[in-house]
Amino acid sequence: MLPTEADCKTAETPIPENAPWNVNDGTSPGYNSNLPPPENPIPSYFYDYAPCCNELPKADFAEVDGNYSGSTDDLIRITACKWGIDEDYIRAQAMIESGWHQDCAAAHGGNGCNEGGDENNPAGCTPASITGGAQTPITSNGEFCEMEGFGGLSGTNQYDSWSIVQTKVYYEWATWPMIEESTPFALDYRYAEMRGCVNGDQYSYFNSQSRRSGSDYLNAVSNAKSNPTGPSSVSGWNNLQYLAYGCIDTHFSGSWFNGRSDSYLKSFLSSLSSANWPGHLH
Repeated sequence: MLPTEADCKTAETPIPENAPWNVNDGTSPGYNSNLPPPENPIPSYFYDYAPCCNELPKADFAEVDGNYSGSTDDLIRITACKWGIDEDYIRAQAMIESGWHQDCAAAHGGNGCNEGGDENNPAGCTPASITGGAQTPITSNGEFCEMEGFGGLSGTNQYDSWSIVQTKVYYEWATWPMIEESTPFALDYRYAEMRGCVNGDQYSYFNSQSRRSGSDYLNAVSNAKSNPTGPSSVSGWNNLQYLAYGCIDTHFSGSWFNGRSDSYLKSFLSSLSSANWPGHLH
């Protein structure tokens, strides 16, 4: 049984910001993305369409609200508590995804935004067929162009990535615009997604990619539940680590890793080992 968000907020003692670039992005009111989503409540289309491409059930995102604030590490600790994820896993992933950056002055009327990903590659807008034909306030013309009109930008940079953990809204369009406006929302969403993976909820998705992946994923979930500290098929990893690392890696690859360490996972493990994030907290 996971703790409630309220319990996690109460349990965490606030600490100062260790990344000065995240303290103030030069705009009023001064603090960047350390704010709960300005969409209050979060629009209903998020809860209807959050599980991109039928990867996860809608229920996995029912508790996502990003309704907490604080320093970067405060946000990470609350998120880790809420979803039962190792704090350092989130820190390491934030480090390799964005260099611990969440600053985006354009989100508050200023200039500049530390975001990018595969910007404008390919060019154009995501057609309604990608969003399941859903019509929402952000897809009223049947297309979704995530940066159209944002921060004075007119390009249709549909592959841009957002937040400290760099979620591509081309694939997860229902997170827009909250993913750009709120770091707590972005963290809440990403690790709800990871919790669903750890729980075994992505079996159908991985199995549709290949039966080998589906079988390996299902075994990983079972082994982590029955014998978490037992040795996995990868030397030096226990069963829980095998599952968790696979669920970290799929954020990059979109596939189950079958125990293979690609460049992304190697970077994550290196960051995890060296604790190279601001503040070097453990």
